[in-house]
Amino acid sequence: MPKLKLAYQIAVPTALPDDPHFNGAFFSGGRLLSPNEIAESDWSIYDTQLTVYLTPWPRVNDAIRQFGDAYDVIARGQ
Repeated sequence: MPKLKLAYQIAVPTALPDDPHFNGAFFSGGRLLSPNEIAESDWSIYDTQLTVYLTPWPRVNDAIRQFGDAYDVIARGQ
């Protein structure tokens, strides 16, 4: 979830409801919903759509992935 929240924070300032990368159900009032507002069963598709949306910025996607990997290692206590 931390990786998902980071991707959301990066995408939210520029994501628009009519963007073809996103399911319109992930918007409310013209604003991209946060991961906390998305049903857990939809996190996978939401994460995929965020990743695709951020594809034009590979370094951003790489940084998000690296953050997620580091977080997972720390969370497991290794």
